[in-house]
Amino acid sequence: MEKRSSLLNFSRSDLKWQITDLSKSSWTMKWIVPYDLPFFNGHFPEGSILPSVISLEASLELIGLALKKEKVFLTEVKTAKFFAPITPGSKVFIRGMMKSSENHWLVDWFEESEEGKKTATFSLLL
Repeated sequence: MEKRSSLLNFSRSDLKWQITDLSKSSWTMKWIVPYDLPFFNGHFPEGSILPSVISLEASLELIGLALKKEKVFLTEVKTAKFFAPITPGSKVFIRGMMKSSENHWLVDWFEESEEGKKTATFSLLL
């Protein structure tokens, strides 16, 4: 599969996530953040954290999977809030839901499980 962005340089297959529920209007997935993602190089080497733009980009990839589209294009980030860092080896649970149309999505990231501490939330327009 082609890379989504030469700047970010990753594809869906690089993310190695486990989708537990997928429909055209919502999805849930579990992801153990790999230690070897290139994004951790230089992003606080003494205490690596997943860059926020990668959380956003991964959210777009999952929306594309739900919509069965090879590419989706972001037109606006209505909200983006980050509550806790995501580190290599973290277990995260990600839930996405179509809001008012195919072009408006809410995506929430949690530690460990859907009941865990929220690490990030996005409201995205395609």
